[in-house]
Amino acid sequence: MNRTITRFGLTGLAIVAGCGFAAHAAADGSITLVVTNRSGKPVQGATVTASSPTQIGGKRIVITDAQGRARFTNLSPGSFKLDVSANNFQSITIPAVTVQVDQVTAATAKLIPVSEAVVEVISSVAAVDVTSVTTGAHFGQEELQSLPLGRSQLSALTMVPGVISIGGNPSLAAGLNRSQISGAQGARNNTYLIDGIDVTNPETGTLRTTIAQELIQDQDIKTGGITAEYSARAGLFTNAVTINGGNDFSGGVSLYTQNPSLAAKVGRDKPLLSDRKANEYTAWVSGPILKDKLWYVVSASKLKDTSTVTLNANAGGGSYETTNNDETRIFGKLTWQIAPEHMLQGIFSRNPSEFDNGAPTVLQSRLFLTKRGGNRWSLNYTWQRPSTIVEIKVARHEEKNDSQSFSSALGAQTTLRSSVSLTPLQSQLGNSSANTTTVYRKDQIRIDFTKFLIWLVPTYSRLAIRRGMISTPRL
Repeated sequence: MNRTITRFGLTGLAIVAGCGFAAHAAADGSITLVVTNRSGKPVQGATVTASSPTQIGGKRIVITDAQGRARFTNLSPGSFKLDVSANNFQSITIPAVTVQVDQVTAATAKLIPVSEAVVEVISSVAAVDVTSVTTGAHFGQEELQSLPLGRSQLSALTMVPGVISIGGNPSLAAGLNRSQISGAQGARNNTYLIDGIDVTNPETGTLRTTIAQELIQDQDIKTGGITAEYSARAGLFTNAVTINGGNDFSGGVSLYTQNPSLAAKVGRDKPLLSDRKANEYTAWVSGPILKDKLWYVVSASKLKDTSTVTLNANAGGGSYETTNNDETRIFGKLTWQIAPEHMLQGIFSRNPSEFDNGAPTVLQSRLFLTKRGGNRWSLNYTWQRPSTIVEIKVARHEEKNDSQSFSSALGAQTTLRSSVSLTPLQSQLGNSSANTTTVYRKDQIRIDFTKFLIWLVPTYSRLAIRRGMISTPRL
């Protein structure tokens, strides 16, 4: 079935008080700086320079306006340094201003006249984006590397207040997307994005595409006040934005392992002992092809996760192994700053995997092997002027699930075989041995237009109007 969904209309209209303005996309952030003198009067004509190792294109320079304001939009997540200078004033530096996905970071700077002998730096950076009513949390690269989190974007979600884990798929503790039925697989209305590509599985509402934690620059999690431009689903929203590279070469190799020798064993009177062994190898490298112009990131990961179950003598003995996940992950990204106003970015990833289904404690002919995976790619173009931003994204996300029976020769009805006695209910169990294939593909074309109507309303700092169009054919 091929279904096309087209949305077109006014997706955002906001008047923001103070020094903020409406952020224009869910893959970057912004900075606003107000420069004043010691008495609090605006300093017009001050030169503000923003720089960061995460920002392609080199330093950004903005001149403050009549209200002493300078704004930087379309910034990559990371830590930025702000240098401020003006005639007849001492220059100052704000060393660390954190930019997060879809957030406006507000800062202030007071300049001291050069006639004063004492050098004094007076500045502040707001910790909360006061221009947004959305609730949630952000996890930067440092937090993702240092916190005791798992190797999936799902792990960070349970660290956010108001989020609980049910059946492996986190959900809001209150709301419409949580199932309280015993055995349910948790939330089914979440939205999972990686670099702005919707990778939510349509059947289960879960995340099936994982990116190595070392590649994530910032993970944006929204739990409330989510506007329509981000999601039409009732659950939580998360977007993991990957690193762009940099002017310096960097990379690494990591190994995460889970070994049965480090795990506790169940008592000797228990019917089975389960040993789980998992190894994940990841290698990545990033750097410049052309400094400040063309950056790259490439990565490869291999995950092997198996469980071995040994029945004790009272349960009939025997040892059986099942594959929880055998997955290969490939990722590549190119970022090209064509000119100061034009940027092009291409992203590709794939993650073929396979796993067994069923409990390894019982020998049965209804077990089957699932092979899963697909390709994801996107091409993003951004044109930016001081008061106008146009973004065009073309993306595809596809999944293919193949189920292959271990005992397909037995026909559609299968019978359980076990080394222990079966209950009457178990003896009636059976399953289809036919092979099945499910294909899901989502193509997306998105155009976003943002216009900042500068100082149209003197009482307020910024009036922004946004329009967007999404065309989504589904297979």
